[in-house]
Amino acid sequence: RGMPQVLEVFHLPKQDRMTQMEVGRRGIEPGFDAQRPPFREPRSQLVFANDLSEALADICELFVDGRKRQSAILTRDRAAPVTVLRDMWSVRAQVATGAVVAGAGAVAMAGVLPAIHDYTYPVVWWGLLLILDAWNWRRRGQSLWRAEPRRFFAITLPVSVLFWLLFEALNLRAPQWRYRGSIEGLHRQVFFGFTSFATVVPIVMECWWMLGGAACVPRALEEFARRHKPRLVVTGLVLLAIPFVNSVFWFNQGMWLAPALLLLPFAAVRTCPTPQPFAAGWVAGSIMAGLLWEAINFPAKTGWEYLVLPQAPHLFEMPLPGYAGFIPFGLSVLAVWEWQRRLPARPPIAVLLYAAALAALYALAPRLL
Repeated sequence: RGMPQVLEVFHLPKQDRMTQMEVGRRGIEPGFDAQRPPFREPRSQLVFANDLSEALADICELFVDGRKRQSAILTRDRAAPVTVLRDMWSVRAQVATGAVVAGAGAVAMAGVLPAIHDYTYPVVWWGLLLILDAWNWRRRGQSLWRAEPRRFFAITLPVSVLFWLLFEALNLRAPQWRYRGSIEGLHRQVFFGFTSFATVVPIVMECWWMLGGAACVPRALEEFARRHKPRLVVTGLVLLAIPFVNSVFWFNQGMWLAPALLLLPFAAVRTCPTPQPFAAGWVAGSIMAGLLWEAINFPAKTGWEYLVLPQAPHLFEMPLPGYAGFIPFGLSVLAVWEWQRRLPARPPIAVLLYAAALAALYALAPRLL
């Protein structure tokens, strides 16, 4: 048989169109959104402004234009699987929920809703994460929780908290920032810390996916990390030790790269066919995450302020040279993300990680907040 007959069997009327796919534990369901592939590969050129403008337009489309897209699906094929429609509605619900949550946090920043005034930073961020994740799921096929919800809640969240607490411990020895706010009570401080620090890894990965697609590294970097494991591990440990014996700001900045050197040699990261997706996700995604961090922190009642480079020009609370630090930090987040994906999402592992994260928060929170 020829290709037209094969396509007819699978209800694919046009050979040059891409079908929508719903991949899960129960198999693969074909969809029928022929207007646009649901998952796009990164562009071969770095046109970040166009990516961001298209992202905003598509986020609005997910929420506002859902009925139009549903009608188009049903018109193209009356036998469209229920799973496709269910996924579409779940994405719309996720965007709507994120908008409500982020909006509530923004209103609280203006002095309304005093009940959550002290917690506006994590409230706004969790709302934005819902929106960013919906966009990445529809356009990139990437999601923090849709593919493996158990892993996200059992492993990713406590690992993100522990990851950031490493830098908080280093900062106590050689302070670069401090927290402002008036959260009283140890339990409330721990709650703020957990809900805030649990967003660190998710934020960077969502920004990486948005601008670069699926996370990957150049083959040369992957081979270099594999060949030089001992040297990279020793270098990472040295960079983590420097803040304990040194108070000069510039000499301590290697700590942002240290987790990447320690974990990347042991993480099974997908390799990129070209360096452009890696550059887009790593550099542009890390800077985007940093800008959003600082923009949301600036009006928040409970947030941070910097103790270094007071004479340098600032954008929000951050001195402008400090934004360069988000680039090595983004690579460290990628290493942590890939490393935690190798941990089994089993209850004993989750209990251990949550116990360690909460114990560290209870020990450090009185000195942080």
